[in-house]
Amino acid sequence: MKTQTKVLDLQKLLAIQTAEKEETATRQAAQRLLDGTIRGVTPGSGADSPIGAMLIAALSPAQGAHTAATAARTTFAALPKARREMVEAVRAAARKIAEAAASKTGGSYSGDTTYKVTWGTAARGYTTTDKGDQYSRSCTYKKTDATHHVILDSARVHTLVESERLRELSNRDGLPLIALDADGGATWLKSSGKQIVAEHGWVIGCSRCCYHSTASREAAVKGHAKKLAQILEDERQQAEREKARKASPEYKAERRARLVARLCGGITATIEDAKACGYCLPGIEQFQRVYGIGNTASLPALVKTGNSMAVSLALRIARKVKQAA
Repeated sequence: MKTQTKVLDLQKLLAIQTAEKEETATRQAAQRLLDGTIRGVTPGSGADSPIGAMLIAALSPAQGAHTAATAARTTFAALPKARREMVEAVRAAARKIAEAAASKTGGSYSGDTTYKVTWGTAARGYTTTDKGDQYSRSCTYKKTDATHHVILDSARVHTLVESERLRELSNRDGLPLIALDADGGATWLKSSGKQIVAEHGWVIGCSRCCYHSTASREAAVKGHAKKLAQILEDERQQAEREKARKASPEYKAERRARLVARLCGGITATIEDAKACGYCLPGIEQFQRVYGIGNTASLPALVKTGNSMAVSLALRIARKVKQAA
């Protein structure tokens, strides 16, 4: 399905929300006028006042709003079921993304902190504050209530919803996306103290990283290429260091120690085992003095000494144990 078709479907769904909101507002206005007339408190509702004309004037917008809401629901209902379900899922996903973006960048205030997501003609984000409750009876200072607002653009949320990995990478950079175009044009939120602000630019990414630029798309492309190259170079250097580490005698000894501990952690070697391997008694006694080893020692303890003859003895016993098993 073409992106434009998806956008039009979403706009049809959002039109229901707009029309129903207007329907509710005009219905309530007409109801208030009617209730005031019944109670005789409507301004200018004396015997010589054109109450009928006033009621008709109030009912006309309500009737028009009802007609518009009905038409909006009918238009959306005419879409195939699969398309209706898809666009409803996109609306829900976009809202969830926007709420998460506001939560990530907007700070908590001393009073109530809330998040509001609406739809408009351009993606935006901002914070409004107001006075809240007093801190206490003895303190006249008031808390600060805040609302973090995110306005979504129906023409720019489909690519946003479909680009999960890019959203993850942008979140990792602390710049959650709230709008995204196929060419990389984007709007993201960032923190300004406790408030949120929207920034417009371009974001280019791959599976490994992304790069934001407010200058141009070309700047984002170049920045992404440089960032990715640095990541790959860092990984190459890390791989070389790891390779060198594994080739070191220390690593080999450590690996042998882990192997022996895993296979024969509870097995011990005795002086008789050492003699059976051809080690002379004076050499064994000298080894005991240097490493503080008694007449018996666990195989991991022998390996940890780093002494080549002790390691050889431990591995020889370990192999015999494994073969016997």
